Amino acid sequence: MKRSLAVNSLGFLFALLLCSCCGEPKSKSLGFASASSKKQKKDCSVLRRIAVVGASVSAGFAAGTETGRFLSVAKILQEVLRERDSAVLDFSDPLFFTDPLKKGKALVEIAQNSNPSCVIALDFLFWFAYGRVKCEEERESRLEVGLSLLDRFDCLKSVGDLPDMSQSIGIMLSAESVPRKETLKRLNSLIHRWAEKSKDARVVGVAHLVDCLRKGKALQIGSSSLKWKDVFFIDKLHPTLLGTCALLALAIEKIGDFCPALKNGTTLTDPRAMKILILRRSEQKAKLKKDSF
Repeated sequence: MKRSLAVNSLGFLFALLLCSCCGEPKSKSLGFASASSKKQKKDCSVLRRIAVVGASVSAGFAAGTETGRFLSVAKILQEVLRERDSAVLDFSDPLFFTDPLKKGKALVEIAQNSNPSCVIALDFLFWFAYGRVKCEEERESRLEVGLSLLDRFDCLKSVGDLPDMSQSIGIMLSAESVPRKETLKRLNSLIHRWAEKSKDARVVGVAHLVDCLRKGKALQIGSSSLKWKDVFFIDKLHPTLLGTCALLALAIEKIGDFCPALKNGTTLTDPRAMKILILRRSEQKAKLKKDSF
Protein backbone atom coordinates (compact mmCIF):
# COMPACT_ATOMS: atom_id res chain seq x y z
CA MET A 1 0.00 0.00 0.00
CA LYS A 2 2.80 2.39 0.92
CA ARG A 3 4.54 1.70 -2.39
CA SER A 4 1.34 2.49 -4.22
CA LEU A 5 0.89 5.77 -2.36
CA ALA A 6 4.50 6.67 -3.01
CA VAL A 7 4.13 6.02 -6.73
CA ASN A 8 0.97 8.13 -6.96
CA SER A 9 2.43 11.01 -4.95
CA LEU A 10 5.79 10.96 -6.69
CA GLY A 11 4.02 10.80 -10.03
CA PHE A 12 2.23 14.04 -9.14
CA LEU A 13 5.59 15.55 -8.14
CA PHE A 14 7.13 14.44 -11.45
CA ALA A 15 4.34 16.23 -13.29
CA LEU A 16 5.16 19.37 -11.34
CA LEU A 17 8.81 19.01 -12.25
CA LEU A 18 7.90 18.93 -15.93
CA CYS A 19 5.64 21.96 -15.59
CA SER A 20 7.99 24.08 -13.52
CA CYS A 21 9.75 26.96 -15.19
CA CYS A 22 13.54 26.89 -15.44
CA GLY A 23 15.81 29.61 -14.12
CA GLU A 24 15.07 32.20 -11.49
CA PRO A 25 11.52 32.25 -10.12
CA LYS A 26 9.23 34.99 -11.37
CA SER A 27 6.32 36.62 -9.65
CA LYS A 28 2.88 35.52 -10.80
CA SER A 29 0.49 38.40 -10.40
CA LEU A 30 -3.06 37.28 -9.89
CA GLY A 31 -4.50 40.69 -10.55
CA PHE A 32 -6.62 43.25 -8.78
CA ALA A 33 -10.15 42.52 -7.70
CA SER A 34 -12.38 45.50 -8.39
CA ALA A 35 -13.99 47.14 -5.38
CA SER A 36 -17.77 47.23 -5.64
CA SER A 37 -18.47 49.89 -3.02
CA LYS A 38 -16.94 52.89 -1.29
CA LYS A 39 -16.80 50.87 1.90
CA GLN A 40 -14.64 48.23 0.23
CA LYS A 41 -12.37 50.90 -1.24
CA LYS A 42 -11.63 52.00 2.31
CA ASP A 43 -10.49 48.48 3.25
CA CYS A 44 -7.35 48.24 5.38
CA SER A 45 -4.05 48.89 3.62
CA VAL A 46 -2.70 45.52 4.78
CA LEU A 47 -4.67 43.90 1.94
CA ARG A 48 -3.43 46.27 -0.74
CA ARG A 49 -0.67 43.97 -2.05
CA ILE A 50 -0.39 40.47 -0.59
CA ALA A 51 2.63 38.28 -1.36
CA VAL A 52 2.40 34.52 -0.83
CA VAL A 53 5.90 33.09 -0.32
CA GLY A 54 6.59 29.41 0.21
CA ALA A 55 7.08 25.86 -0.99
CA SER A 56 4.80 23.08 -2.29
CA VAL A 57 1.88 23.76 0.09
CA SER A 58 1.79 27.40 -1.03
CA ALA A 59 2.12 26.21 -4.63
CA GLY A 60 -0.97 24.00 -4.22
CA PHE A 61 0.69 20.59 -4.64
CA ALA A 62 -2.48 18.65 -3.74
CA ALA A 63 -5.13 21.36 -3.45
CA GLY A 64 -6.04 21.21 -7.14
CA THR A 65 -6.81 17.50 -7.35
CA GLU A 66 -10.51 18.13 -6.74
CA THR A 67 -10.86 20.79 -9.42
CA GLY A 68 -8.57 19.47 -12.11
CA ARG A 69 -6.55 22.69 -12.19
CA PHE A 70 -3.56 23.96 -10.24
CA LEU A 71 -4.73 25.80 -7.10
CA SER A 72 -2.07 27.70 -5.21
CA VAL A 73 -2.73 29.49 -1.94
CA ALA A 74 -2.50 32.75 -3.91
CA LYS A 75 -5.20 31.64 -6.37
CA ILE A 76 -7.50 30.57 -3.54
CA LEU A 77 -6.92 33.88 -1.75
CA GLN A 78 -7.60 35.78 -4.98
CA GLU A 79 -11.03 34.14 -5.22
CA VAL A 80 -11.81 34.77 -1.55
CA LEU A 81 -10.79 38.44 -1.80
CA ARG A 82 -12.46 38.91 -5.17
CA GLU A 83 -14.70 41.78 -4.03
CA ARG A 84 -11.91 43.72 -2.34
CA ASP A 85 -9.41 46.18 -3.76
CA SER A 86 -6.50 43.78 -3.33
CA ALA A 87 -3.66 42.30 -5.37
CA VAL A 88 -2.39 38.79 -4.65
CA LEU A 89 1.09 37.88 -5.84
CA ASP A 90 2.38 34.29 -6.00
CA PHE A 91 6.01 33.66 -5.05
CA SER A 92 5.73 29.94 -4.33
CA ASP A 93 7.98 27.21 -5.69
CA PRO A 94 7.05 23.48 -5.59
CA LEU A 95 10.78 22.67 -5.96
CA PHE A 96 11.76 24.74 -2.91
CA PHE A 97 12.97 21.55 -1.17
CA THR A 98 15.77 21.01 -3.71
CA ASP A 99 17.75 24.01 -2.43
CA PRO A 100 15.96 25.92 0.37
CA LEU A 101 18.78 28.41 0.98
CA LYS A 102 19.16 29.46 -2.65
CA LYS A 103 15.49 29.31 -3.62
CA GLY A 104 14.34 30.95 -0.39
CA LYS A 105 16.68 33.88 -0.93
CA ALA A 106 15.62 34.26 -4.58
CA LEU A 107 11.90 34.21 -3.75
CA VAL A 108 12.28 36.76 -0.97
CA GLU A 109 14.32 39.12 -3.15
CA ILE A 110 11.73 39.06 -5.93
CA ALA A 111 8.84 39.36 -3.47
CA GLN A 112 10.56 42.35 -1.84
CA ASN A 113 10.69 44.10 -5.21
CA SER A 114 6.91 43.81 -5.46
CA ASN A 115 6.58 46.09 -2.41
CA PRO A 116 4.06 43.91 -0.52
CA SER A 117 1.81 45.27 2.20
CA CYS A 118 1.48 41.79 3.70
CA VAL A 119 3.28 38.44 3.41
CA ILE A 120 1.72 35.00 3.91
CA ALA A 121 4.42 32.36 4.44
CA LEU A 122 2.64 29.21 5.60
CA ASP A 123 5.37 26.74 4.63
CA PHE A 124 8.33 29.00 3.84
CA LEU A 125 10.32 27.83 6.88
CA PHE A 126 9.54 24.11 6.48
CA TRP A 127 12.54 23.09 4.36
CA PHE A 128 14.96 25.16 6.39
CA ALA A 129 14.27 22.71 9.21
CA TYR A 130 13.48 19.54 7.24
CA GLY A 131 15.77 17.85 4.72
CA ARG A 132 19.09 16.00 4.98
CA VAL A 133 21.72 17.67 7.16
CA LYS A 134 25.23 16.82 8.34
CA CYS A 135 24.16 17.01 11.97
CA GLU A 136 20.95 17.77 13.87
CA GLU A 137 22.35 21.09 15.12
CA GLU A 138 22.56 22.31 11.53
CA ARG A 139 18.76 22.56 11.41
CA GLU A 140 18.81 25.48 13.85
CA SER A 141 21.37 27.47 11.86
CA ARG A 142 19.39 26.85 8.66
CA LEU A 143 16.19 28.00 10.33
CA GLU A 144 17.90 31.19 11.50
CA VAL A 145 18.74 31.89 7.85
CA GLY A 146 15.07 31.44 6.95
CA LEU A 147 13.97 33.82 9.69
CA SER A 148 16.55 36.40 8.66
CA LEU A 149 15.15 36.28 5.12
CA LEU A 150 11.64 36.96 6.43
CA ASP A 151 13.05 39.87 8.43
CA ARG A 152 13.75 41.62 5.13
CA PHE A 153 10.04 42.25 4.70
CA ASP A 154 9.06 45.56 6.25
CA CYS A 155 5.38 44.66 6.48
CA LEU A 156 2.99 42.32 8.25
CA LYS A 157 4.07 38.67 8.07
CA SER A 158 1.77 35.71 8.76
CA VAL A 159 4.22 32.81 9.15
CA GLY A 160 3.58 29.11 9.71
CA ASP A 161 5.57 27.23 12.33
CA LEU A 162 6.92 23.66 11.95
CA PRO A 163 4.55 20.67 12.17
CA ASP A 164 5.68 17.12 12.94
CA MET A 165 5.18 15.37 9.59
CA SER A 166 6.88 12.09 10.55
CA GLN A 167 3.74 10.21 9.47
CA SER A 168 4.91 10.79 5.87
CA ILE A 169 8.19 8.90 6.36
CA GLY A 170 8.42 6.21 3.70
CA ILE A 171 5.85 7.99 1.52
CA MET A 172 7.18 11.47 0.74
CA LEU A 173 9.87 11.92 3.39
CA SER A 174 12.94 9.91 4.35
CA ALA A 175 13.65 9.32 8.04
CA GLU A 176 16.91 11.28 7.70
CA SER A 177 15.10 14.37 6.48
CA VAL A 178 12.76 14.65 9.49
CA PRO A 179 13.93 16.55 12.59
CA ARG A 180 13.83 14.76 15.93
CA LYS A 181 10.87 15.63 18.13
CA GLU A 182 13.05 17.50 20.63
CA THR A 183 14.65 19.42 17.75
CA LEU A 184 11.24 20.44 16.39
CA LYS A 185 10.22 21.67 19.82
CA ARG A 186 13.37 23.78 20.06
CA LEU A 187 12.97 25.14 16.53
CA ASN A 188 9.34 26.13 17.11
CA SER A 189 10.36 27.94 20.29
CA LEU A 190 12.88 29.85 18.19
CA ILE A 191 10.15 30.85 15.69
CA HIS A 192 7.78 32.02 18.42
CA ARG A 193 10.53 34.02 20.17
CA TRP A 194 11.42 35.62 16.84
CA ALA A 195 7.78 36.64 16.30
CA GLU A 196 7.46 38.02 19.82
CA LYS A 197 10.41 40.35 19.19
CA SER A 198 8.94 41.51 15.90
CA LYS A 199 6.35 44.30 15.67
CA ASP A 200 4.77 42.86 12.53
CA ALA A 201 5.17 39.05 12.59
CA ARG A 202 2.41 36.64 13.60
CA VAL A 203 2.77 32.85 13.88
CA VAL A 204 0.20 30.51 12.33
CA GLY A 205 -0.02 27.41 14.54
CA VAL A 206 0.44 24.71 11.90
CA ALA A 207 2.22 22.50 14.43
CA HIS A 208 -0.76 22.64 16.81
CA LEU A 209 -3.19 21.89 13.98
CA VAL A 210 -1.28 18.78 12.88
CA ASP A 211 -0.75 17.58 16.45
CA CYS A 212 -4.47 17.80 17.26
CA LEU A 213 -5.51 16.03 14.08
CA ARG A 214 -2.94 13.26 14.51
CA LYS A 215 -4.35 12.52 17.97
CA GLY A 216 -7.79 12.05 16.41
CA LYS A 217 -9.20 15.32 17.71
CA ALA A 218 -11.59 17.42 15.64
CA LEU A 219 -10.28 20.92 15.04
CA GLN A 220 -12.73 23.83 14.97
CA ILE A 221 -11.89 26.63 12.55
CA GLY A 222 -14.69 29.11 12.01
CA SER A 223 -17.86 27.01 11.86
CA SER A 224 -15.97 24.05 10.34
CA SER A 225 -15.13 20.96 12.37
CA LEU A 226 -12.19 19.21 10.67
CA LYS A 227 -10.55 15.81 11.06
CA TRP A 228 -7.34 14.35 9.65
CA LYS A 229 -8.98 12.80 6.58
CA ASP A 230 -10.53 16.18 5.71
CA VAL A 231 -7.27 18.08 5.88
CA PHE A 232 -4.50 15.86 4.47
CA PHE A 233 -3.86 14.26 1.09
CA ILE A 234 -2.97 10.54 0.78
CA ASP A 235 0.75 11.37 0.98
CA LYS A 236 0.21 12.46 4.61
CA LEU A 237 2.27 15.57 3.94
CA HIS A 238 0.31 18.00 1.77
CA PRO A 239 -3.11 19.46 2.60
CA THR A 240 -6.22 18.87 0.52
CA LEU A 241 -8.21 21.80 -0.86
CA LEU A 242 -10.16 21.93 2.42
CA GLY A 243 -6.93 21.64 4.40
CA THR A 244 -5.34 24.45 2.41
CA CYS A 245 -8.40 26.60 3.06
CA ALA A 246 -8.08 25.78 6.77
CA LEU A 247 -4.46 26.96 6.83
CA LEU A 248 -5.40 30.08 4.91
CA ALA A 249 -8.23 30.80 7.36
CA LEU A 250 -5.72 30.63 10.21
CA ALA A 251 -3.37 32.98 8.35
CA ILE A 252 -6.21 35.42 7.70
CA GLU A 253 -7.09 35.30 11.40
CA LYS A 254 -3.58 36.54 12.19
CA ILE A 255 -3.87 39.30 9.59
CA GLY A 256 -7.15 40.20 11.27
CA ASP A 257 -5.17 41.49 14.25
CA PHE A 258 -4.26 44.41 11.95
CA CYS A 259 -7.42 44.42 9.84
CA PRO A 260 -10.46 43.62 12.05
CA ALA A 261 -12.85 43.80 9.07
CA LEU A 262 -11.43 40.49 7.84
CA LYS A 263 -12.83 38.63 10.83
CA ASN A 264 -16.37 39.69 9.96
CA GLY A 265 -16.54 37.76 6.68
CA THR A 266 -17.87 34.21 6.92
CA THR A 267 -16.09 33.08 3.77
CA LEU A 268 -12.77 34.51 4.94
CA THR A 269 -12.81 32.70 8.26
CA ASP A 270 -14.54 29.41 7.43
CA PRO A 271 -12.64 26.71 5.47
CA ARG A 272 -15.72 24.89 4.17
CA ALA A 273 -17.23 28.14 2.93
CA MET A 274 -13.96 28.84 1.11
CA LYS A 275 -13.95 25.38 -0.47
CA ILE A 276 -17.57 25.68 -1.63
CA LEU A 277 -16.77 29.04 -3.20
CA ILE A 278 -13.69 27.67 -5.00
CA LEU A 279 -15.52 24.59 -6.32
CA ARG A 280 -18.49 26.66 -7.50
CA ARG A 281 -16.29 29.08 -9.41
CA SER A 282 -14.24 26.21 -10.83
CA GLU A 283 -17.43 24.65 -12.18
CA GLN A 284 -18.46 27.99 -13.68
CA LYS A 285 -15.10 28.36 -15.43
CA ALA A 286 -15.30 24.78 -16.75
CA LYS A 287 -18.80 25.44 -18.10
CA LEU A 288 -17.74 28.67 -19.81
CA LYS A 289 -14.79 26.89 -21.38
CA LYS A 290 -17.04 24.06 -22.60
CA ASP A 291 -19.62 26.49 -24.00
CA SER A 292 -16.93 28.43 -25.87
CA PHE A 293 -16.16 25.43 -28.09
